[in-house]
Amino acid sequence: MLEALGINMYTTLGKCLVEFVANAYDSEAHNVTITIPHEDIEAARTKVRQAAKAEVAAGLRDRFTVLLDTLPNDLKVVIEDDGHGMSWKDVESKFLPLNRKRREGADGTESNIKSETGKRFVMGRKGLGKLAGFGAAENVEVRTKRQGETFATIITLQDSKLKGAANVTDVDIPATYEEGLDPKEQGTRITLSGLKSDAVKERLETLEETIREAFQALRPEDFLVTLNETPLVPQPPEYEFIYPAGGLDERGYASSILTIEDIGDVPLKYFVGFRPRGQHLPARKRGARIYCNNRLAAGPSLFKLPTGMHNFHATDYLECVVEADEFDRAGIDLINTNRTQLREDNEAVRALLEHVSQLMKAAIASHSLFRDKQTSEKLKTDPTAQVLSRIIDTLPRKTRKPAGKLLHALANEHGVDSPAFQELAPAFINSVNATEVLVKLIEARTRPETIEKVAEHLRELSEIERIDVLKLYRGRRDGSRRSKSSGRRARTSGARGVLSASCTTCWKRTRG
Repeated sequence: MLEALGINMYTTLGKCLVEFVANAYDSEAHNVTITIPHEDIEAARTKVRQAAKAEVAAGLRDRFTVLLDTLPNDLKVVIEDDGHGMSWKDVESKFLPLNRKRREGADGTESNIKSETGKRFVMGRKGLGKLAGFGAAENVEVRTKRQGETFATIITLQDSKLKGAANVTDVDIPATYEEGLDPKEQGTRITLSGLKSDAVKERLETLEETIREAFQALRPEDFLVTLNETPLVPQPPEYEFIYPAGGLDERGYASSILTIEDIGDVPLKYFVGFRPRGQHLPARKRGARIYCNNRLAAGPSLFKLPTGMHNFHATDYLECVVEADEFDRAGIDLINTNRTQLREDNEAVRALLEHVSQLMKAAIASHSLFRDKQTSEKLKTDPTAQVLSRIIDTLPRKTRKPAGKLLHALANEHGVDSPAFQELAPAFINSVNATEVLVKLIEARTRPETIEKVAEHLRELSEIERIDVLKLYRGRRDGSRRSKSSGRRARTSGARGVLSASCTTCWKRTRG
């Protein structure tokens, strides 16, 4: 159980820190301070890895065992909070038992859903967060103190001792006590040592991002996490468009009601933001994140959003945040243990994911209209676009509309002010060869969806030109036939009628 629920579930330092921060929140802490000697860890990791590689090269060890190497014990990660802490009896009866359910009330049901004084809905549920430390370290030291007591309780859990025991309950875990403390002091300090080389490879920026994302819904005035003296306050990104446009509360969220058959109405809070053009998100960050009781419960994911929908590429810029607290306040567990997704084996979660997908779909449609309007306005004011628009106006009437659509599609994709548009648009207007246009589109790394759309407009233009060429050819052919007929009647010296040079050229173009 220790292996499956502790070590194998929390394989990076970031995931471990999130669990300890959640525990601090449930203990009604206002501040959590994390200290990581990152530069020293990097230096030690480099040294340990070099030694391990040399041993692998010499055939002294299996190459995969390098993932299990630990760093010197003097390198420590410390997580300290000012929550209510634990008494020695709490440590024995609440912290150490592996099978304790955090929310189980006296009646055996999951009715204990609030913190000690009732001021917060708790994040914890299964009581497994205490095992998170073993995912990143061999040793986990817990120092904790309750207000009103003059001593702190200290225990040290060692992974090597626990794994080596035939029965984990037989392992002796002695407690020591730090005496003579201020009765007003309270809180818990977790110290990780024997750090696992592979688990602590994340950059500080990545750790900060992981914690911010996990607890984005929290307000720093209520609960503040500090990492190496840097407060991890929310950093709202710049959005070019937010859906819905109106009806947002002071936090920037809209309200929505999810109606589930046989369950009723469930209130939700949400918003959908689109990053500016050119600031596309990494694939792992696109889509919706669902938060329950201020902690990430699922996502980011596009969930049930159909990939074939119009303007799907807008998901490259899409961030959706949903607060669905009611899904973590019921007597049924709807969130997977690793909190990366919701359990889809029930109609409530399926209804939620469908609802969130529809919100994103509506947001994409609204964003598309916003982009179209924005592009139309910029096309009217940009000097290059104005020149190209005047050229399009000189084209035959039937070709103006598809040419205008193509110009708009290029502007919508790249932006009127972009170098790509400034190069591609004139190439289209000035070139009669569609292949040249498509080559330039590919060189500019245009999206496949846009190339397909452009190709469609080019086919439309090509079809119009082909019909016009056929009309020209037929007209000249008929004229040539009449000319030849007259020539035969009036020929002299055996002269024969021939196809005119211009009609021959027209024929070749049509055949081509």
